Amino acid sequence: MVRMLKIDKRKLIDIFHNHGNQVASSIPTALHELFMTKDLKSGQRVMMVGTSAGVGLGLVVWEVP
Repeated sequence: MVRMLKIDKRKLIDIFHNHGNQVASSIPTALHELFMTKDLKSGQRVMMVGTSAGVGLGLVVWEVP
């Protein structure tokens, strides 16, 4: 997905290495990691994508207040 969307890997939060596959709790875990490790600025946008087995996909874009 990263290659297909041409996303810079430095902009990703990769939780799999430390936490494994968490399914439904992966987005809250990634948000926590983001808040702890990145300097978020007002107006920045955060895209959160949740996938599942089969053909399930959810996506939301959050703008930092």
